Amino acid sequence: QTKTDFQNITLDYNLGNGADGNLSVTALNTVINNYTYVVNTSIKIGSRVIGVNDTSNNKFRVNDEILIIQMQNGSGGTSAGTYEFRRIDVISSNNITLNKPLEKNYTSGTFNSTTSSATQIVKVTNFFNVTINSCASITAGTWDGFSGGIVIFRARGNVTVNGAINVSLKGFRGGIADSIF
Repeated sequence: QTKTDFQNITLDYNLGNGADGNLSVTALNTVINNYTYVVNTSIKIGSRVIGVNDTSNNKFRVNDEILIIQMQNGSGGTSAGTYEFRRIDVISSNNITLNKPLEKNYTSGTFNSTTSSATQIVKVTNFFNVTINSCASITAGTWDGFSGGIVIFRARGNVTVNGAINVSLKGFRGGIADSIF
């Protein structure tokens, strides 16, 4: 949210809370996010509980910030790219209860077809400082038609990139893998 008193402008960015500590990346292709896909066929505005494919192995924890994003919608309705951020209040089996109701509709449940409708949940890591060392990189899990393809994090302090953040060929399938320029 941007505020002004007509002389000064104050930009209000959400830089995160630093809860995941500092990150120093020393290896190539380091994945910093966790992903799961939504199994509900329809999630309406006002919903607080989302059924997902996998919450095992502490992929998600109570109070984690998450991104809910409509990745594909071949059946009409909610536009691909629709998203919002929430925090997790409760995890019970493969149900995630959100800290507040959704403000948008989402659809999911048809995957790997020409009319795919896929929504995923991505953990938004909240670091304090991030350093990507030389010859190291952050990347996304590969989009597999269900989840992946996104790198997202917040940093309360400094972000120093001596290596790379690279998601080439990790997003939607269909790109040309080998090109000569």
